Amino acid sequence: MSVRNDLKILLEANIITKDTADEILAFYQEQEAPTSSNRLFVAFAIFGALLVSLGLILIVAHNWDQFSLSVKTVFAFCPLLASQVLAGYCLLRKSDAMAWKEGTAISLIFCLGACMAMISQIYQIAGSLEAFMLTWVLLSIPAIYIMRSSMASLLCIAGITIYGCQVNYWSGTESSYFICWLLLIAVVPYYLHIWRSGRSGN
Repeated sequence: MSVRNDLKILLEANIITKDTADEILAFYQEQEAPTSSNRLFVAFAIFGALLVSLGLILIVAHNWDQFSLSVKTVFAFCPLLASQVLAGYCLLRKSDAMAWKEGTAISLIFCLGACMAMISQIYQIAGSLEAFMLTWVLLSIPAIYIMRSSMASLLCIAGITIYGCQVNYWSGTESSYFICWLLLIAVVPYYLHIWRSGRSGN
């Protein structure tokens, strides 16, 4: 810890007393303590958001055949609308809370995918997995920048990877290369922002 080294130098130079050094060290330790707890809170928020999102999908899927067409449509959009409302609340009231932003972004992306899948099933919309993944990723990328979420960016990169595998990237057409790289480039500015923020913070 650099603070300990600095305090040791100041003590040896008789610039500060032992009591002052202890008080300074205690202050920095108090400042660092919330960081580890915040990271744990973020991890639990992400894990909780995943469980809630997947749980809702399983509950609806279990009773799906018993619902009418209109009820199915409402169920398809309700989780997405709820996650959007939660995202709005997070941006307005919890903009500095990383756990809220990460958890909300994950819920938003999963609810978006669930809504797309359910609407496709309800109205028997024909399509392929690669088309579904492409649409899902395109609609999810804005969540990275709106929520400033690292987990959202990782989910989008995972989606891009799945899409690339589905279109057979290594032996596919030039258009598949072009689309995959465009999608990846769309995520790059977020990581540039993190890198610049880290440098300015140092």
